[in-house]
Amino acid sequence: MEFIDRREFLARTGAAVAIGAVASQQGIAESAETPTEQAVGTLGPAGSYSHRAALQVNNQVKFYETMFAAADAVSSGEVQAAILPIENSIQGAVIDTLDILEDRDLYITAEVNVEIRHALMAQSPDFTKVASHPEALAQSSDYLSREYPNAEFHEVDSTSAGVELATTDGSVAAVAHPDLAEKNDLELLATDIQNVSNNVTRFIRLETEPATEGTKSTLLLYPGREPPALSSDVLDILRDADIDFTRFEARPSTKALGDYVFHADFEDGDPEAVIDAIEPAFDWVQYLGTYDLIMDCR
Repeated sequence: MEFIDRREFLARTGAAVAIGAVASQQGIAESAETPTEQAVGTLGPAGSYSHRAALQVNNQVKFYETMFAAADAVSSGEVQAAILPIENSIQGAVIDTLDILEDRDLYITAEVNVEIRHALMAQSPDFTKVASHPEALAQSSDYLSREYPNAEFHEVDSTSAGVELATTDGSVAAVAHPDLAEKNDLELLATDIQNVSNNVTRFIRLETEPATEGTKSTLLLYPGREPPALSSDVLDILRDADIDFTRFEARPSTKALGDYVFHADFEDGDPEAVIDAIEPAFDWVQYLGTYDLIMDCR
């Protein structure tokens, strides 16, 4: 058993698989004077929550149709970093980002917390459809089902993509940040419609090289294909290691039913010491980076 660096792991297994990576370069959010390589990539179009998070890191933002495409732009050197959502306080993990962490040779170098405020906007109250990102629709489901039980719900790639539809089609309302209503000449029909008031999304910055310091670290852990996924022996080792895990998330490995890869965050621990303590419990361990919370927009 051994600690496997991400680059070595990817080279051994050929795991760098592009999943749905269809890029759409919709331009730089701010001035184009800075070279594209210094920009950060994120899910567009302009005005999305991903865009709001990205602006906390860099005012040069390049938009992509998918999170996979934004991550691939980092790998190719097209942009310096990608800003992607990884976790929401209501809906939980963002699956696409977890898959990117497993399949791309990238490191987490920072995190940003962004408050999510959903509002309903349209050209008029006479709409029949509501368009938004699936997470936004789910997070506003109580209000929408109560106030508009007959409306059709349409999932799009981002909240701002829903706003674009609403600006061109009077039958469509959008769920997005309230600031986008005035910016797009839409009527603000309701504000703060999210199911839970304390709605926060955690975003991560991904780069090709790890940061040199930080207070939080992330690992990928694979216990092997023999059931159970977390045996008592594994749990004993994790307990005895005395690690303050702040997140422990399971994702199917895609190899077999009941076979999982675990995403684990921990704070205030030396990554090398932690890996040495827990690696006997796992077939392999991947280091995803050490980083700090650089902005908490709540």
